[in-house]
Amino acid sequence: MFLRQLEYLTALARERHFGRAAQACHVSQPALSAAIRKLERELGVALVNRQQRYDDLTPEGRALLPWAQQALASLDGLTAEAARLRHSLTGTLRLGVIPTALNAASLITGPLLERHPASASRSERSPRSKSDDGSPTTTSTPASPTSTTNRSARSSPRRSMRSATSS
Repeated sequence: MFLRQLEYLTALARERHFGRAAQACHVSQPALSAAIRKLERELGVALVNRQQRYDDLTPEGRALLPWAQQALASLDGLTAEAARLRHSLTGTLRLGVIPTALNAASLITGPLLERHPASASRSERSPRSKSDDGSPTTTSTPASPTSTTNRSARSSPRRSMRSATSS
């Protein structure tokens, strides 16, 4: 049994559609279906009711789903703890940024991502922001690793992030 098979099962339960689950897992639909069939053979129980398309998880599949989710959560915890032990930050930093400060967010996230490449950054405009045509907008911008700031501005976000993760 592979952890990837458990990821496929949880994605299928979440998406309730083989094609969308495969897309979420970045595999083809036949590969996802074959992996779930192999998991069913290994466990000796049917996990998915199959008709011409996805119907639902079987009662056995619904009973085993929390175990699969727990195994994946444990793996995430193991990975995060190993990264912490290496003194490296992992995870996603989400910043709510007003439109006028969106470009300045890279001054914080750029140096952070340089020092901790396993982490990710996402800056979003407020959902209440309006575009030129009056419709709400949400914009995701990558952090600029080449941003220039003075040394004290570079080190303060790291200290605050380090102290936040230590507690």
